Amino acid sequence: MDGAAGGDGAYVIRGVRRRCNAAVAACAAPAAASAAAVLACRSGASRDRDLCAAAKPTHPYRHPTRAAVMDTTALKKFCRSYPGAEEKLHGAPSNILVYSVGGKFFAYFKTSEPERWRFSFRAGSDRFLELTGMPGIKPARFMGRHHWVTVVDVRQLPADYLRELVDWSYRRALGNLSRKRQAEALHEASEAVRARLTPVAPPKARPRLLAPSRFAHRAGGRS
Repeated sequence: MDGAAGGDGAYVIRGVRRRCNAAVAACAAPAAASAAAVLACRSGASRDRDLCAAAKPTHPYRHPTRAAVMDTTALKKFCRSYPGAEEKLHGAPSNILVYSVGGKFFAYFKTSEPERWRFSFRAGSDRFLELTGMPGIKPARFMGRHHWVTVVDVRQLPADYLRELVDWSYRRALGNLSRKRQAEALHEASEAVRARLTPVAPPKARPRLLAPSRFAHRAGGRS
Protein backbone atom coordinates (compact mmCIF):
# COMPACT_ATOMS: atom_id res chain seq x y z
CA MET A 1 0.00 0.00 0.00
CA ASP A 2 2.74 2.40 0.91
CA GLY A 3 4.47 1.68 -2.38
CA ALA A 4 1.25 2.24 -4.28
CA ALA A 5 0.62 5.44 -2.42
CA GLY A 6 4.13 6.53 -3.22
CA GLY A 7 3.59 5.73 -6.89
CA ASP A 8 0.31 7.64 -6.98
CA GLY A 9 1.97 10.57 -5.22
CA ALA A 10 4.78 10.66 -7.75
CA TYR A 11 2.22 10.55 -10.54
CA VAL A 12 0.33 13.47 -9.01
CA ILE A 13 3.54 15.46 -8.62
CA ARG A 14 4.45 14.84 -12.24
CA GLY A 15 0.98 15.97 -13.27
CA VAL A 16 1.30 19.17 -11.25
CA ARG A 17 4.65 19.87 -12.87
CA ARG A 18 3.18 19.41 -16.31
CA ARG A 19 0.37 21.81 -15.48
CA CYS A 20 2.90 24.27 -14.10
CA ASN A 21 4.99 24.10 -17.25
CA ALA A 22 1.89 24.56 -19.40
CA ALA A 23 0.85 27.57 -17.34
CA VAL A 24 4.28 29.16 -17.65
CA ALA A 25 4.30 28.49 -21.40
CA ALA A 26 0.91 30.19 -21.64
CA CYS A 27 2.58 33.43 -20.57
CA ALA A 28 3.66 35.07 -23.82
CA ALA A 29 5.73 37.65 -21.96
CA PRO A 30 6.69 36.48 -18.45
CA ALA A 31 9.03 39.43 -18.03
CA ALA A 32 6.18 41.85 -18.59
CA ALA A 33 3.78 40.01 -16.22
CA SER A 34 3.47 41.05 -12.62
CA ALA A 35 5.34 39.15 -9.89
CA ALA A 36 2.05 37.83 -8.47
CA ALA A 37 1.03 36.42 -11.85
CA VAL A 38 4.40 34.71 -12.30
CA LEU A 39 4.17 33.10 -8.89
CA ALA A 40 0.64 31.98 -9.63
CA CYS A 41 1.79 30.38 -12.87
CA ARG A 42 4.40 28.42 -10.97
CA SER A 43 1.79 27.04 -8.55
CA GLY A 44 0.39 24.70 -11.21
CA ALA A 45 -3.30 25.38 -10.55
CA SER A 46 -5.49 25.50 -13.65
CA ARG A 47 -6.98 28.87 -12.77
CA ASP A 48 -3.54 30.42 -12.95
CA ARG A 49 -3.55 30.13 -16.72
CA ASP A 50 -6.32 32.69 -16.88
CA LEU A 51 -4.48 34.86 -14.39
CA CYS A 52 -1.30 34.67 -16.41
CA ALA A 53 -3.17 35.48 -19.61
CA ALA A 54 -4.82 38.46 -17.91
CA ALA A 55 -1.38 39.68 -16.87
CA LYS A 56 -0.35 40.14 -20.50
CA PRO A 57 -0.10 43.83 -21.46
CA THR A 58 -3.10 45.01 -23.45
CA HIS A 59 -0.81 47.03 -25.77
CA PRO A 60 2.50 45.14 -25.97
CA TYR A 61 5.62 47.21 -26.49
CA ARG A 62 6.61 47.58 -30.09
CA HIS A 63 9.91 48.83 -31.33
CA PRO A 64 9.52 52.25 -32.96
CA THR A 65 9.31 51.87 -36.72
CA ARG A 66 11.27 54.03 -39.08
CA ALA A 67 9.43 57.18 -40.06
CA ALA A 68 8.08 57.35 -43.61
CA VAL A 69 10.40 59.04 -46.08
CA MET A 70 10.11 60.47 -49.60
CA ASP A 71 12.38 59.52 -52.44
CA THR A 72 13.33 61.85 -55.28
CA THR A 73 10.36 60.91 -57.45
CA ALA A 74 7.83 61.50 -54.66
CA LEU A 75 9.46 64.81 -53.75
CA LYS A 76 9.30 66.04 -57.35
CA LYS A 77 5.60 65.23 -57.43
CA PHE A 78 5.11 67.03 -54.13
CA CYS A 79 6.86 70.18 -55.39
CA ARG A 80 4.74 70.19 -58.54
CA SER A 81 1.56 69.95 -56.44
CA TYR A 82 1.88 73.46 -54.99
CA PRO A 83 -0.60 76.04 -56.30
CA GLY A 84 0.89 77.92 -59.25
CA ALA A 85 4.12 75.88 -59.09
CA GLU A 86 6.22 75.60 -62.24
CA GLU A 87 8.93 73.04 -62.99
CA LYS A 88 11.77 74.02 -65.31
CA LEU A 89 14.98 72.24 -66.23
CA HIS A 90 18.04 74.46 -66.64
CA GLY A 91 20.91 72.97 -68.61
CA ALA A 92 24.63 73.60 -68.38
CA PRO A 93 26.33 75.21 -66.65
CA SER A 94 23.78 75.36 -63.81
CA ASN A 95 22.23 71.89 -64.37
CA ILE A 96 19.31 72.26 -61.99
CA LEU A 97 15.63 71.33 -61.96
CA VAL A 98 13.87 74.36 -60.51
CA TYR A 99 10.48 74.73 -58.85
CA SER A 100 9.09 78.24 -58.69
CA VAL A 101 5.91 80.21 -58.13
CA GLY A 102 5.38 83.49 -59.94
CA GLY A 103 9.01 83.38 -61.10
CA LYS A 104 10.36 83.02 -57.54
CA PHE A 105 12.36 79.88 -56.76
CA PHE A 106 11.40 77.81 -53.74
CA ALA A 107 13.28 74.53 -54.40
CA TYR A 108 15.60 72.87 -56.89
CA PHE A 109 17.40 69.61 -57.59
CA LYS A 110 20.92 69.33 -58.91
CA THR A 111 20.86 67.20 -62.08
CA SER A 112 24.54 66.63 -62.84
CA GLU A 113 27.14 64.40 -61.22
CA PRO A 114 28.59 64.20 -58.64
CA GLU A 115 25.75 66.10 -56.93
CA ARG A 116 22.86 64.55 -58.85
CA TRP A 117 19.48 64.80 -57.05
CA ARG A 118 20.76 66.84 -54.14
CA PHE A 119 17.83 68.95 -53.01
CA SER A 120 17.95 72.60 -52.00
CA PHE A 121 15.37 74.93 -50.48
CA ARG A 122 15.14 78.09 -48.41
CA ALA A 123 14.83 78.13 -44.62
CA GLY A 124 14.31 80.72 -41.93
CA SER A 125 17.33 82.05 -40.10
CA ASP A 126 16.71 79.96 -36.97
CA ARG A 127 15.88 76.82 -38.95
CA PHE A 128 18.97 77.39 -41.11
CA LEU A 129 21.21 77.00 -38.05
CA GLU A 130 19.29 73.92 -36.97
CA LEU A 131 19.51 72.24 -40.35
CA THR A 132 23.15 72.97 -41.10
CA GLY A 133 24.04 71.34 -37.78
CA MET A 134 22.65 68.02 -39.04
CA PRO A 135 24.81 65.50 -40.91
CA GLY A 136 24.12 65.41 -44.63
CA ILE A 137 22.77 68.98 -44.76
CA LYS A 138 24.90 71.99 -45.63
CA PRO A 139 24.53 75.57 -46.81
CA ALA A 140 23.63 75.69 -50.49
CA ARG A 141 26.40 76.73 -52.84
CA PHE A 142 26.23 80.43 -53.72
CA MET A 143 22.89 80.65 -51.84
CA GLY A 144 23.89 79.97 -48.25
CA ARG A 145 23.96 83.67 -47.41
CA HIS A 146 20.25 83.75 -48.24
CA HIS A 147 19.62 80.81 -45.88
CA TRP A 148 19.28 78.16 -48.57
CA VAL A 149 20.34 74.64 -47.57
CA THR A 150 21.18 71.50 -49.54
CA VAL A 151 20.15 67.99 -48.48
CA VAL A 152 22.52 65.38 -49.86
CA ASP A 153 19.97 62.54 -49.67
CA VAL A 154 16.29 63.43 -49.18
CA ARG A 155 15.59 59.96 -47.75
CA GLN A 156 17.49 60.88 -44.60
CA LEU A 157 14.65 63.17 -43.45
CA PRO A 158 11.17 62.06 -42.34
CA ALA A 159 8.56 62.88 -44.97
CA ASP A 160 6.44 65.06 -42.67
CA TYR A 161 9.46 67.11 -41.61
CA LEU A 162 10.59 67.56 -45.23
CA ARG A 163 7.10 68.67 -46.28
CA GLU A 164 7.09 71.25 -43.50
CA LEU A 165 10.44 72.62 -44.68
CA VAL A 166 9.39 72.85 -48.32
CA ASP A 167 6.08 74.42 -47.28
CA TRP A 168 7.96 77.24 -45.59
CA SER A 169 10.21 77.76 -48.60
CA TYR A 170 7.16 77.97 -50.88
CA ARG A 171 5.45 80.42 -48.51
CA ARG A 172 8.59 82.55 -48.46
CA ALA A 173 8.69 82.66 -52.27
CA LEU A 174 5.00 83.49 -52.28
CA GLY A 175 5.65 86.34 -49.87
CA ASN A 176 8.00 87.94 -52.41
CA LEU A 177 5.12 88.36 -54.85
CA SER A 178 2.65 91.21 -54.99
CA ARG A 179 -0.77 90.57 -53.51
CA LYS A 180 -2.25 90.38 -56.98
CA ARG A 181 0.20 87.68 -58.06
CA GLN A 182 -0.31 85.83 -54.79
CA ALA A 183 -4.05 85.74 -55.47
CA GLU A 184 -3.39 84.50 -59.01
CA ALA A 185 -1.19 81.69 -57.73
CA LEU A 186 -3.69 80.58 -55.08
CA HIS A 187 -6.95 81.16 -56.95
CA GLU A 188 -7.59 77.41 -57.49
CA ALA A 189 -6.43 76.30 -54.03
CA SER A 190 -8.88 75.15 -51.37
CA GLU A 191 -9.41 77.07 -48.15
CA ALA A 192 -7.43 74.45 -46.20
CA VAL A 193 -4.48 74.79 -48.57
CA ARG A 194 -4.62 78.59 -48.39
CA ALA A 195 -4.58 78.45 -44.61
CA ARG A 196 -1.56 76.12 -44.70
CA LEU A 197 0.36 78.17 -47.25
CA THR A 198 0.02 81.65 -45.80
CA PRO A 199 2.68 83.83 -47.47
CA VAL A 200 5.75 84.67 -45.39
CA ALA A 201 6.67 88.30 -45.90
CA PRO A 202 10.37 89.08 -46.41
CA PRO A 203 12.10 90.76 -43.48
CA LYS A 204 12.20 94.51 -43.60
CA ALA A 205 15.48 95.94 -44.77
CA ARG A 206 17.48 97.70 -42.12
CA PRO A 207 17.74 101.43 -42.74
CA ARG A 208 21.17 102.47 -43.88
CA LEU A 209 23.00 105.09 -41.88
CA LEU A 210 24.09 107.94 -44.10
CA ALA A 211 27.77 108.66 -43.90
CA PRO A 212 28.45 112.23 -42.73
CA SER A 213 29.50 114.51 -45.53
CA ARG A 214 33.08 115.65 -45.42
CA PHE A 215 31.84 119.16 -46.13
CA ALA A 216 29.31 119.21 -43.27
CA HIS A 217 31.68 120.77 -40.77
CA ARG A 218 32.62 123.47 -43.29
CA ALA A 219 28.99 124.28 -43.94
CA GLY A 220 28.38 124.45 -40.22
CA GLY A 221 31.36 126.77 -39.75
CA ARG A 222 30.10 129.17 -42.39
CA SER A 223 26.72 129.41 -40.76
